[in-house]
Amino acid sequence: MLNDVVAVRQDYLCELRLDFLRGTTEELISFLKRIPEELAKRCILTLRRRDSGILAQGESELGWEEWINFWAQVAELQEWSGLDFDFDQRWVESEKAQKFLLYLPKEKKQSIVWSIHQPLKDLEASAPGLAAFARDCDATAKIASLVKVPQDLLRFARIRSSIEKNTRVVSAAMGLSGRSWRWSKLAGPWTYFSYEQGTATAPGQDSWRETLSYADGLPEKLFLLWCADANNRHGENRWNKVFTENGLSARYLAVPVETADRDFAKDALAWMDLVGAAGASVTQPFKSLFTDIPINTIYRKNSGPWSFANYDGPAVADLLQQNGIAS
Repeated sequence: MLNDVVAVRQDYLCELRLDFLRGTTEELISFLKRIPEELAKRCILTLRRRDSGILAQGESELGWEEWINFWAQVAELQEWSGLDFDFDQRWVESEKAQKFLLYLPKEKKQSIVWSIHQPLKDLEASAPGLAAFARDCDATAKIASLVKVPQDLLRFARIRSSIEKNTRVVSAAMGLSGRSWRWSKLAGPWTYFSYEQGTATAPGQDSWRETLSYADGLPEKLFLLWCADANNRHGENRWNKVFTENGLSARYLAVPVETADRDFAKDALAWMDLVGAAGASVTQPFKSLFTDIPINTIYRKNSGPWSFANYDGPAVADLLQQNGIAS
């Protein structure tokens, strides 16, 4: 699988979830020793702990000191693109952890990704400490949280912005509502996709092969579908095929939302502005939330104000015309 990815794209990295391999520490070390040097430079390693919380989905039950000893051995093996460590206060308070970091060379400290996977409320409290610790190590902070509605996406963006002021940050909005985040540059220096659809390590991950039709892995334009049905993928598959066949760097994404409150429309439009969406379709039960009459299409010309239509034809024709395609 590693060779499959790196042979296709020189700018792609591979995250290895070592806890999913379910081997002993000795078996994992033996496996890592066999990875060729050039391939190791394209790998980010992580061994998620079960006590890092349900969102981290960790499988490792290693004791704290055994876990530190494992990483000390891994860091010595060869040069990795990154080492992804679950962050908590033990890294600040544990004498064992402090000794590990003290003797770690500067360049290896800089390759560490300090990760927190938490609900938004907890993440808001943890973010300042994570940012400060990552900054002091000259390393990267990674945050991940579950999002369910547009308001969550905006809240997660504010948390990311607060960390970005102090250090490099990678971010992953988890859940099907977070797909538009993962497909955007808001994710940071890199974003996460699964090797194949059935091997996703977090909800909302699409297959990396779906990124290959785009020059830098991400589309230039995003079109969204605000819907309540998580299985609503017919339009997504249809429009992405149209975009590909016409050589357009655009992607249509279904964004399932569990509930709608009175601010849904305002938050949805604010999110579309923030993520740089080019337009959106709207299904029930959200059609009547944006204007006085039910709509099913949101679109705009360039960076102008949002326009609304209660049928698809004019919006589709306008978008095609903007891209030089006769409608």
